[in-house]
Amino acid sequence: MMYLISGQPGNGKTLRAMAMLLEFHEQNMQQAKEGKAEIRRFFTNVAGATTEENPDAFPWLEKLPEHNDWTKLPDGAFVLYDEAHSDGNTQGLERYGRLFPSTGKPGESDDPRIRSMSTHRHRGVDLVFVTQWPSKIHHQVRTLIGAHVHMNRAFGMERAGVLTWGRVQPDPYDERVREKAEEEIWSYPKDLYKRYRSATLHTASHKFKVPARVWKGLSMVIAFILALWLVWIFAVKPGVDKRSKVSEPATAATAAGGLAPFGAAPPAAQPLTPDEYAQQLRPRIPAQPWSAPIFDGRSVVAKPELYCMSSGTTAQDTTCTCVTEQGTKHHIRLDLCVLIAREGPQYNPYREPAQQGSQGGEGGSLAVVTPPGAGPAAGASVGTVIRVAERPVSSFPESVQNRYSGN
Repeated sequence: MMYLISGQPGNGKTLRAMAMLLEFHEQNMQQAKEGKAEIRRFFTNVAGATTEENPDAFPWLEKLPEHNDWTKLPDGAFVLYDEAHSDGNTQGLERYGRLFPSTGKPGESDDPRIRSMSTHRHRGVDLVFVTQWPSKIHHQVRTLIGAHVHMNRAFGMERAGVLTWGRVQPDPYDERVREKAEEEIWSYPKDLYKRYRSATLHTASHKFKVPARVWKGLSMVIAFILALWLVWIFAVKPGVDKRSKVSEPATAATAAGGLAPFGAAPPAAQPLTPDEYAQQLRPRIPAQPWSAPIFDGRSVVAKPELYCMSSGTTAQDTTCTCVTEQGTKHHIRLDLCVLIAREGPQYNPYREPAQQGSQGGEGGSLAVVTPPGAGPAAGASVGTVIRVAERPVSSFPESVQNRYSGN
């Protein structure tokens, strides 16, 4: 079979060819050991690949004769042509003369080596051609290739991408062509480095390095991230901290007393449903209207008072009515209403003490009552001094006039 290995200088194409050569040799030795095949001979023109030039070379690998004619080699030979596009002027390969360069002329070649390639399988010969670009090889040779391998090394790493097709591809970098290839990542077998001499593969210039365009892209990303960080530090974060400082006291004050501090925006309240609002107005203790939840945590201006009056002597004819200090009716159970009417309201801790007058002692206050239509005489004090005191039991509010008018 005929193989083509292409790739730019330093991408590992000769190394791949040497690995292929070793694989075929080991396979042949195993088959020969089992009696399934004859021992094959392996030839190459790779520099430093034979023991004549390199003591570390494979001892079974032979130097390609100067005639470089594969047709003159024994049947079953495995031949590796490095720099197969050589035209006789390639440095280091002058002794091989002209190999298989592209001529640019259409039609069949006059070279008997090329013309005989169409029947190379009859003799069991395998040919491997190594070149930098497919079009540098003679077009007739390219048409007979059974496997095209292209090497693509990135960033000087010790591995390469390997693309394999069943026939020669004129442009291995064509995206449409690459989609049809078998692709793999191939790590370089370092134990083969010493088996031949390479002018490019093992030099310091091919050590791992990041391309300039990658550095440029990374620099742009870092600059963008730094810009975002500066915007956050000097523009966004101060506003966030300021709002946090304002909201923290407001939250604490609201939690403690239910009121937000002056200047702080109150939390948005959700509208209550009719049932929820009615629940807010319902006292927790029926006899105490101020115990309704609506008064919780609020500065209440009104101080509810409850006044009740009952009538009747038996359970059947007893009636009772309660009103607030505003004169509005307040509905409670009949037994509670009668209890307040007979014994007075319950103790209200929110009610302020009654103001004591400067006259009349502790028992009450003094008031001067002047008869209607009578004015005071000059220099004289006309009127009657009356002591006003609280009744022991009182549920309905009374004015001073009502108390002493008989109403």
